[in-house]
Amino acid sequence: ALFLDAAAAAAVAPAVADLVAHELGWSAPRREAELAAFLALAARYCARSRSTASSPPSG
Repeated sequence: ALFLDAAAAAAVAPAVADLVAHELGWSAPRREAELAAFLALAARYCARSRSTASSPPSG
């Protein structure tokens, strides 16, 4: 879903992190670190989407 809609994936990431943390027994610091890493990745996808959308068509 990240590559389809990075903004939506980032929006639901905290809830998903809660579920995964519970299932895998993560500590609060681990949950926060994993969430931060995912949000950083999602931000790169969002930036790529914006730059692609604003680029003129090639050809």
